[in-house]
Amino acid sequence: LIAYGFGMPVYLGRDLLVRIFYAIGNGQTPFKISVIGILLNIFFDWILVGGPSPWGNQLPFNFGAPGLVFATAIINLITCIILLIKLQFELKILPFKEWTFDTIKILIAGLFSGLSLWICKSFIIWPQNTIGIISELIFSGSFGLLTFLFVCNLTGIQEVKVLIAVFKGKLHSVLKRT
Repeated sequence: LIAYGFGMPVYLGRDLLVRIFYAIGNGQTPFKISVIGILLNIFFDWILVGGPSPWGNQLPFNFGAPGLVFATAIINLITCIILLIKLQFELKILPFKEWTFDTIKILIAGLFSGLSLWICKSFIIWPQNTIGIISELIFSGSFGLLTFLFVCNLTGIQEVKVLIAVFKGKLHSVLKRT
């Protein structure tokens, strides 16, 4: 599941890009790139499970089933990059520089969020009953989410600023009613 968690963003990105190509009437480009991706996936699968052969593994590492998932994630990342480049050639309006900086900022926010979750899990002793586990989940999850939003807002991620403004507006209207 952890391996799938790492691969999910690039899978969703690839899926979105394929749909954009279909929307602009170009189904050939994602098809050709997907065929190449399938062939590369076979190669990466073989590598990440240790290079199995009739004479044993040919490589000194073997990630097993997670290796298959990581191989798919790598191929989806490569496919995303190629699709983005092809889309830029067709549309000529994609802000790659801004997206790159925003992605780095979001990754940094994710790292801080993960660190805050780890701190909540490690340094607070939660009771090992149902109420304690639910409390740990709610508190740690909320703290991690708030940390993520805070860092994203601090680094200037525009979508998070809009989300916070909408939430503040909703909260203000609810408080006005009461």
